[in-house]
Amino acid sequence: MVELNVKLYSAYPKEIMLWDHSYSVFKNELPNLYREVTKNVATKIGEALLPETEKHLAPKRIPKPGAYEAYLKGMYYTGFLNQEGFDLARKQFNKSIEIDSLFGQAYQGLATLIASQKQMGFIPSLPYQPLLDSLTDLSYLLDSTNAEVLMGVAAHNTWGVFNKWKKAEKYYRKSIEYNPNMTMTRITYAHFLMIQNRWDEAWNQMNYALELDPENPWVLAFSAAMFATEGKVLSAAKKAERLIRIAPKHPMAEGMLLNKYIALKQESEAVKQLIKLVSIHGAPKTADIAMEGFAHGGFQGALEELLPYLESYSKDHFIRSWLMFNLYGYIGKKEKQEDWIIRMYENQDPNLPYLGIRKIKLDSEVRTMVMKEIGLW
Repeated sequence: MVELNVKLYSAYPKEIMLWDHSYSVFKNELPNLYREVTKNVATKIGEALLPETEKHLAPKRIPKPGAYEAYLKGMYYTGFLNQEGFDLARKQFNKSIEIDSLFGQAYQGLATLIASQKQMGFIPSLPYQPLLDSLTDLSYLLDSTNAEVLMGVAAHNTWGVFNKWKKAEKYYRKSIEYNPNMTMTRITYAHFLMIQNRWDEAWNQMNYALELDPENPWVLAFSAAMFATEGKVLSAAKKAERLIRIAPKHPMAEGMLLNKYIALKQESEAVKQLIKLVSIHGAPKTADIAMEGFAHGGFQGALEELLPYLESYSKDHFIRSWLMFNLYGYIGKKEKQEDWIIRMYENQDPNLPYLGIRKIKLDSEVRTMVMKEIGLW
């Protein structure tokens, strides 16, 4: 059971309590509690609800006991964006589906898990695309008026299906209409807006999420990425350090810390961080080759030795294209970066839309061509 006490005060001209009410509900009833509280508060302040708002606030199907709680745990663990988190999340989402096979959010959670694995380079994009499409469609079929499900559809049209930008924004806005205080919608919409180069709007969304839930792993990671893209390396690293304490081995945090060590010319720390970042791909000689190169030529030498090995390894094993693109950027190998842009496009790498951000400095005809191809430029 969850106990919630709501007190409503008038703020002007004198603070007076207008309403005091306690709610006692089971965890699986929490999604409908938000709707009930909203309607009650509107009634107490004499605010008439529009018919469309009434429709949004109508009670929804209540999932079976335990399904919603398992879903919430799954989303939290997915936010670690590392293998341990993904393994824990999958168990929770499967548990949620076992409890209630008609619970749309559980399928949306599984879709978020797979999309996150793709984004972080744990699995390739193309083989998993049909499953991701199916899970997104199924979640929407089961619950087309749920804010989390609508967010999932929007995110799928941002990172999973390129050239659907108007459709993505439509579903982000729908999700916010149904639940203005859902952090996942705010942070993913912030990145969508950043990809569209609408920075003021993007920060409005992200700052709202930071106010709502500043220690949430998802919020820390997505806000750190925005700081990093703006070139605010130390601000990004500060978020990353907090994130690492919550979710060790978080790939996004590892990347932000690498940028910090490079910027501060802390090369010995940078090469250690580089090895951590690349290690998720399991290339067995990574540490030895990087350290040998470092001994002869510092961090630049480590990359110049390591990257040809990773190129060779990528012929038979999956290597994250976005990672290789960025690593070549550290040593100024523009032609190699362009090779990996093409691979990102061919393999539907979900990070490809980030190349549309104007603040990423890369004068490249290949980049321009691909961004036009996916409808960003």
